[in-house]
Amino acid sequence: MTSPAKVAANIANAQHSTGPKTEEGKKVSSRNAMSHGLYSSVKLIHGETQEELDELRVQTFIDLAPANVAETTIVDDLVYLLWRLRRINLQESREFEKIDSDIRRLNLFGTMSSRTRRDIACVLRTLSAMQKDRRKHEKEQLPPAMAIRRADVAAGRTTNLGQFGFDLSLEFVDQQIHLSNALNRADRTLKLAATAKAA
Repeated sequence: MTSPAKVAANIANAQHSTGPKTEEGKKVSSRNAMSHGLYSSVKLIHGETQEELDELRVQTFIDLAPANVAETTIVDDLVYLLWRLRRINLQESREFEKIDSDIRRLNLFGTMSSRTRRDIACVLRTLSAMQKDRRKHEKEQLPPAMAIRRADVAAGRTTNLGQFGFDLSLEFVDQQIHLSNALNRADRTLKLAATAKAA
């Protein structure tokens, strides 16, 4: 743990900062991380478009189908990482195309690419575990929630699943009831067709 004396010394030293003082100097300093754009907090750099980023986000959300705020946050993190990997690969390709390629920059891109791929794998594992837990939870809650909802609809009552401790949305439960009914109808139709064919 840092001692009080060390903290005081750090504060005193900070008063002698040699950082930029003018507005122009501050502006230049703020863009230092944009030298290759990889550590930038700015989502877009030269050669990138908002349309491409939006398309990546939409497609990632379609593919991974987050179902709640926590999963959505994880998928947003993944979109950022995928975008960053795309950026690294693009910068690396540009460096390779140069006649006088800088081996240090190429090594940096390789290191950053490997790190980002590991981060992507970690995020995907986290999301997979979250979704697995959610589906298990839904599977346990769904049959009684569907029974309660069916009874309420039959009796003309308003359904409040929360009062029974369920955290499933009414829309999701209704969707599952609709699917169950459709599957039951399909099963009956197939059985009738098989009986008719046998006769």
